Amino acid sequence: MSCCCPGPEPRIRPCWTTCSDAMTAGQGRVRACRPPGQVLLQRVRVVTGASRTAVWYGYESSVKMIALDLPRTFPDEDGDSEVVTDAKHCLQAWAFYRPDIGYVQGMSNLCAVLCPVLDDQELLFQCFCNLILGSVSLTVLYSMTDDVEHLFELYTSLLWNNAPALAKALHRADVTPSLYVLDWWLTVYSRLLSTEATARFWDVWLLEDDTFLYRSAIGMVMFQTSRAKVLSEDRAKMLDVLKAPVGTEDLRDLFCLMDEVTIPPFTIAGRYDELGLSPC
Repeated sequence: MSCCCPGPEPRIRPCWTTCSDAMTAGQGRVRACRPPGQVLLQRVRVVTGASRTAVWYGYESSVKMIALDLPRTFPDEDGDSEVVTDAKHCLQAWAFYRPDIGYVQGMSNLCAVLCPVLDDQELLFQCFCNLILGSVSLTVLYSMTDDVEHLFELYTSLLWNNAPALAKALHRADVTPSLYVLDWWLTVYSRLLSTEATARFWDVWLLEDDTFLYRSAIGMVMFQTSRAKVLSEDRAKMLDVLKAPVGTEDLRDLFCLMDEVTIPPFTIAGRYDELGLSPC
């Protein structure tokens, strides 16, 4: 599919849940009744209400960070608004569903994209879980294991193959993937792109696999640096260039550059197999 366009039309978004199911097909995907989000929320209330005597099986205590992140994620919403409440409940339920991962900063941004599209809490929780667990890259990133470095090494090699001059410029400025790609991927670009641009980006992401994350990151570097007259070797200035906001009006040029990125078939999946990485 050529991406030299601003992504599919918004009417595809009601199918996001179907796409997220497909991402986890055959991998124990989360259905609305397995596990019920409301049952998990009940456990959240019981355990956090007895925090002094609570027994933690993993990172459930990370739910305390959610209240700190939501005001930053939803700056224009009241703390008790429906969308913020839905996001809070989804994130709390996730932390108790996967205590081995817990809540990680960036997850609230995923909820911010999903909440306006999914007004059913159980469906929101189901889709949220499937988006993370259906992507090897997101699972590894949120688990914060040593395998994150393998993802960055693969990205760096693909960047050198597709844009050696840019790769060299980033290397000279000592700008490593952990300084910009990490945030792009943890939030699936929702902090970098405008709201509508993020939705258009997700339209394409949900129709592809993890290859999209690599192709989009390389395309994003190409686009962001193309807007700078001179590429500085100063790390701070280079990061300012990479983290500049991207709006809906920029998507056509961005998608066209992404279309120029070449990643041979099975490159990502093959490397993940070699590393023993799989959705969990």
